Amino acid sequence: MAAQRTYGGMSADQRRADRRMRLLAATRELLESGGLAQITVTAVCRQAQLSERYFYESFPDRDKLLGGVYDAFADEYISAVLTKVTLATDLTSRLRAALSVAPELDAAHPGLRHVLGREADDGEAARARAHVGRKILDLYLANHSILFQDQAVDPVDAELALRIIVAGGLDLTFAYCQGKFDVSADELATRMASLLEPLTRSFSVDGQAKP
Repeated sequence: MAAQRTYGGMSADQRRADRRMRLLAATRELLESGGLAQITVTAVCRQAQLSERYFYESFPDRDKLLGGVYDAFADEYISAVLTKVTLATDLTSRLRAALSVAPELDAAHPGLRHVLGREADDGEAARARAHVGRKILDLYLANHSILFQDQAVDPVDAELALRIIVAGGLDLTFAYCQGKFDVSADELATRMASLLEPLTRSFSVDGQAKP
């Protein structure tokens, strides 16, 4: 196989990946400055300082571009959860650490509030929430140990709990994005973890439910 030619020290694949990242970064910047109405192929390419032909190299349309932004947010969320959870010493503190991430990311990336903070009947908000929620839930379902580590928890209980925690936690975070809670991100996470603590205490072991 012939070696790839380089330009500016980057291979063709590296340049394509770099252009894709620039388009995603430009989209997030435009979301922060003006919301979804700003997201057009022309505006994104102008912000990224790229020709429009490079847009279609990475994304077939605007919907796929926004999906890429939501994927990047979910990946950032997952990375932050893994970092925080490894520092926690028990299930309750791991739960609180995981629940604290989404509100903190919302504060760090206000552009996403233009999407995630819209009312649930908004079509793009619903699509974004479903996209982010599905990716995060899939990670937890495939890796129970993120929260439970080596704790012996019945698999059915683990899945039920994870669905409740992820769905409920994200729904409360979206409400927080809408300004419906007059509390800090830290206090919101603490309150959510406290409310869910009875759930974690009720886990069964080896299929035998606790009374």
